[in-house]
Amino acid sequence: MLELAVGTQRVGITFDEPLHAKRTQAWIDTGWYVPPRYLVDQEPGSDAAASPFVYGPAYSATAHGLNRLVANEDAGEVSRSESAWLTRHIVVALLAIAGILAAAISVWAITGSRIFALWTAAALSAIPIWTGMGFFNPKDIPAATGYTLFTAGLVLAFGRTPDDRVTVARGSAIFFLVAAGYFFGAGTRLALWLPLAGSLGLFLLLYWLRFRFGGFPRDSIALVSVTAGFAVGVAATVLVYPAVFAEPLSFLTNTVTNSTDFAWKGTTLTAGSLLSQHPPWWYLPIWLFASMPLLLLLLATTGVIFLFRPIGRPLRGLHSLGRDLIQRPEYPGILVLFQAFPLAVGSVVLSSVMYTGLRQFLFMVPALAVLAGIGGFHLWRYASARERLGSKAPQRLVLAALCLALVVPAVEGGLLFPYNYTYINPIAGIGGINGNWETDFFWASTREAADRVPDGVHPFCSATPDPRLSYPLPVYFQDCSKFGMPYFRNLGPPPPRPRNPSGADWVLARLRENGRLPEYCRRVDDVTRWLRGERVVMSYVARCRLPEPPPLPIPPARSN
Repeated sequence: MLELAVGTQRVGITFDEPLHAKRTQAWIDTGWYVPPRYLVDQEPGSDAAASPFVYGPAYSATAHGLNRLVANEDAGEVSRSESAWLTRHIVVALLAIAGILAAAISVWAITGSRIFALWTAAALSAIPIWTGMGFFNPKDIPAATGYTLFTAGLVLAFGRTPDDRVTVARGSAIFFLVAAGYFFGAGTRLALWLPLAGSLGLFLLLYWLRFRFGGFPRDSIALVSVTAGFAVGVAATVLVYPAVFAEPLSFLTNTVTNSTDFAWKGTTLTAGSLLSQHPPWWYLPIWLFASMPLLLLLLATTGVIFLFRPIGRPLRGLHSLGRDLIQRPEYPGILVLFQAFPLAVGSVVLSSVMYTGLRQFLFMVPALAVLAGIGGFHLWRYASARERLGSKAPQRLVLAALCLALVVPAVEGGLLFPYNYTYINPIAGIGGINGNWETDFFWASTREAADRVPDGVHPFCSATPDPRLSYPLPVYFQDCSKFGMPYFRNLGPPPPRPRNPSGADWVLARLRENGRLPEYCRRVDDVTRWLRGERVVMSYVARCRLPEPPPLPIPPARSN
């Protein structure tokens, strides 16, 4: 929690944030959450990048509302001031905390243990990719938190026993979780309407099976709370972005097709290989493995096993297994599995556009934290039973594992602070992180890189300076003030051209795709973080003899 509070101020303005600020301004002016450059007569153009069916304004509308409340913005304005960016970061951090609380609620509802609910909250806080992206990420944190809130609401609607009825207070919590979950999930990444609707359908099926075959009574408050929450969440999403819902059938189809085939081209450095936007099947599994702390991943696997492990009586075939599962408190954990895996598996099967690691599937991380909490709870219960039989060793081992599962990733994420999201676990990091995995692909280290430049110097910036990649090299060396970041604004006039032939220009660079600096650049003071004996490079700070740019138009910035 402390890291989330401090990290929002320490982290830079990331590569995508100015683009989403422009989307927000276009949404205010025209009703379309599309970058202004892709609007033709205030309508989305025909370019694939102009699709209004990929992103929604739920997060941006919330951040704009808070900025208005604290007088950073007027009604029709999207400010680029330092205080406005900080407010947006705070909204992301609050959503990350909401996701942490939702994961804890799910574990409490399933296990009945407040201690392991708190442990789960600590576990999700300790996962570096969650905390690190909780400093700034304007699209993946809101969507992942939304999905987690939604799942928590559905899980909370189940009783642990037939006598566990939903009270009015609990029904209100269910209503809020489902409504807010849908709004931030499907209102930020529009295609999430499909898995959220799938979760609701699965909830109704599981509820009916328990009522029909498990001996549980129907609970009207639970059903009304879920239904009302879903209806309000959908209504809020429509109200905040009515333009995209004008043709409902087009919305339902285009949100899915435009997201699976998003207009992005490039490669992602993965385990030493450069993989295209349509990567092989192992791309997502290996990024999931690499981004998750090892002990938490092991505990999550244990949690999956305990969801289906019958306790207390022998089995007599599949019918007995099914009846036992329906009656167990862990039964709604199936909804957590649904959050974690089907959408990811479907994306792999359909060969959807995937890039920059796990971030597009960040909703898997809270689900895995919940499964780890369930696994930890059952391991502790098993160890406690062994202690009553006179064996203390299992309990000590489980306690040590539970503590290490929190401490180790928290410490390693802290070493990378505020770039926690670049974490790679020790096994995936064998052979080093540099040159094998993408690091600061969001370019969150621009603020720190700018501090490495002497006062009064006007630096140049490059998101992709490697001449082998994408566009002609000179196009990518731009005046840093063009990147829309407040700490690059008061730089004074740029140096005259032709510049000093001795190569005195200062350059800040983000090297994606295992790129390298050109031969005419000399590294001076890179932004790095130490992890397991390696200086992990976030940004390059260099002195370069920059070539004169040709008279070419600047291509559209590639979104992460």
